[in-house]
Amino acid sequence: MLAKDVRLTADGSGKVPTVAGVLRDEAVLSFVTRQLTEWWANYEWSAAELSGSRGIILHEDGKTVAAVSFAYDRNDRVADIFIFRNSDKIQRLEEVRIY
Repeated sequence: MLAKDVRLTADGSGKVPTVAGVLRDEAVLSFVTRQLTEWWANYEWSAAELSGSRGIILHEDGKTVAAVSFAYDRNDRVADIFIFRNSDKIQRLEEVRIY
């Protein structure tokens, strides 16, 4: 499901903890399966359409705390994972279609 050269970036704009820099390749899989699985275990996850692509919205106590979007390569493998945790940007999300 992940491209061989997958990348993960996160935007907290200094307001919330995020990954520093860009994670690449095996570091992405390790981060997602170890840290995110633990840190995000208690969030409510909803599939959503973000900017015309598949994504995930995470909620805690009814409040949106993160948005995750994906970019795909020509073989439909995830090439980029974008995590948005900046509360100012998340609040500006337009209504998204949850499915």
